[in-house]
Amino acid sequence: MNTQSQLLPAPSIQHRVKAFLARIEPLYPLLKSEGPVRHAALKRLYRLCAREVDRLRSEHTLATVKLYLSSYRKALSAIDPVHPALRARKHRGGQRFSYLALTPEETRSLNAAYHAQVHKEQSDLIALDAQGFIATAKELLNSERYISLAMGLMAVTGRRPAEIFFSASFELTRKKLPFPALIFSGQLKTRFAPGTSSEPYPIPVLDAPKTVLDAFRRLRAIRTYPDQQRAHIGTKDALNNEVKTAFGQGNLRWKPGHLRSAHCQLARATRISMSSKIEPFW
Repeated sequence: MNTQSQLLPAPSIQHRVKAFLARIEPLYPLLKSEGPVRHAALKRLYRLCAREVDRLRSEHTLATVKLYLSSYRKALSAIDPVHPALRARKHRGGQRFSYLALTPEETRSLNAAYHAQVHKEQSDLIALDAQGFIATAKELLNSERYISLAMGLMAVTGRRPAEIFFSASFELTRKKLPFPALIFSGQLKTRFAPGTSSEPYPIPVLDAPKTVLDAFRRLRAIRTYPDQQRAHIGTKDALNNEVKTAFGQGNLRWKPGHLRSAHCQLARATRISMSSKIEPFW
């Protein structure tokens, strides 16, 4: 069975967003009015937004709805960054959410589930075989398979899947650093950290920089994705399955995110003992 057909493909979401924007477009001049006209337009806008969010709820999990609503807000913000549908509205309890968002209760539920999962994973540690991990990553960099190349790149650079498949760019460093490194740009989930949201910066790599750069160019020559969402939908199933085989040797606890954790642990070490195991860390 083709599980990909059971997912809502990215073009369908883009079509839905476009249709939604067309429905609320007639309200725009009314929203710029004052008094009763604007008030009535705001009520109509709220109902349209609530109906759209309810429709998404009926078809997807809350986590997926949250992801898709970000596409709505991004598209609307590109038209008008201060559109009334994007402005924070106060809910009970003092929290403020836009019309195109889950309720505060739903958001708290998602956050609680996320933190519970993080705690569970951090309590169920996996030992990292440094020698085996790096050897596997280097072998994957020589592969001609798209997902294999991607896993190798994720392991040696510590980049997220969507960065490898969509947003990342790498180049050689101009100055010699005390560790193998590449200049990286295209970080996602920056949380506005200084020096990461827009400016390129050096990252340590676990193989020769030129080898990593060559593998990355071969990956992008095979396939590129136009946005983060399509990259996620198009690769997540294969990544989830193949990481367990390639790095976990069948251990079902292994996930793509563990490649980033392992890279972080190995990159921090001033020396990596290729004949020993590093203590469990996730």
